[in-house]
Amino acid sequence: ARAIASYKPLKRRFTILSESPLIIDDFAHNPDGIKATIKSSAQRTHGTLYLVTAIRGSRGEVINRVNAEAVAEGLKDIDYKLIITSSVEVVNEANLVKPSEKKVFQDVMDKNGIKYALFEKLGDALKCALESSKTTDTILLIGAQGMDPAEEFLKEIDLI
Repeated sequence: ARAIASYKPLKRRFTILSESPLIIDDFAHNPDGIKATIKSSAQRTHGTLYLVTAIRGSRGEVINRVNAEAVAEGLKDIDYKLIITSSVEVVNEANLVKPSEKKVFQDVMDKNGIKYALFEKLGDALKCALESSKTTDTILLIGAQGMDPAEEFLKEIDLI
């Protein structure tokens, strides 16, 4: 009973940040997690799913290719708007997105006919989603280190 009473949920694990619009934050940094999180979020929305995803910086082309393929697969057959970010203003040197990593992510989207908007800065990507979405839409934030500061950014602009 003491363990349950003191339990704190893991940060960024399908965390609801806002109800209107519904904003969900999830680390979802591997292919299975990406697909499952997109599917679960799409089931909860009554409108468009705005997916804001951060490219994994300095992890290489392979992981970014498989993550991008998971995003493309997850978005099939749903009403979506995809927003991709490199999060340059919030990551350290060890997490900077290399040009080749960005290119491979974009190449996968292009190959699969997935439309997207690309922003270098996390703040610009979040603003795009917030300004474009309606209260019936869902905004899903996924990605590793490049998406970690998203909740704080949303608090700063008094959204949550």
